[in-house]
Amino acid sequence: MKLVNEMTHDEIADFVALRLRKMNYPLSFSNITSANVGEQPDVLGVSLCGESLLAEVKVSRSDFLADKKKPWRQPGSGMGDFRVYVTPKGLLKPSEIPYGWMLWEIHGKNKPVIKIIKGKKMTRESNPNVPWTILLPEYLNCDLAEYLHFRQDVITKHCRSELIITVEIMRRALEKGIELNHFANKYQHA
Repeated sequence: MKLVNEMTHDEIADFVALRLRKMNYPLSFSNITSANVGEQPDVLGVSLCGESLLAEVKVSRSDFLADKKKPWRQPGSGMGDFRVYVTPKGLLKPSEIPYGWMLWEIHGKNKPVIKIIKGKKMTRESNPNVPWTILLPEYLNCDLAEYLHFRQDVITKHCRSELIITVEIMRRALEKGIELNHFANKYQHA
C-alpha cells in the first residue's frame, strides 16, 4: 500500500473526487480535459442543486506559483462556485492562498484524510435538548470579506463552464458504453 506522502498528483485528484461524492457533490470528476473550455480542472464536483466546487491539486510550490498567473485564477473568472487548492501537508500557508479560495491539505500516513486549513468547514454540533445533531458551518483563517464571500448564496452564472464539461464527460461515457453508475477506483473501499 502506498503511503500518503508518496501519492502522485493524479492519485490525490482521484481521492479528492471520491471525497467530494461523499460531501454532497455526486457528480465529481478528476483530471478532466475538454477542448470546449480553456480551464482544465484537476477536480470538479457538482451538487444536485447546481453548486460547483473546483479543486486544483498542487504538489509543489513552483506549480502553485505558476498557477497564480493563469487568467481564470483571477477573482470573478474561471469555474467553480467554490474553489480550493489541495496540497500535501504543510506545502502552503493560509496567508498565501488567494482571496475566495480555500485550502485543503492531505494528511494521514497509510490512509489519506482531508483537513480543511482555510475556508468553509462543516462541523457537527449536538444539543442536549434534542435527539439529533446539526451541521454548522465554521470559517477557518478568513477575514470578514472572505467570510461573507463564502457565506453568499451561489449566483447562477450566464455560462456554466462546469455544466458544459459535465455534459461532455457524460456524452463521451455514453458513446463508449460506460455505465456512469458503476464508477470505481482504488480508493472506493478505503
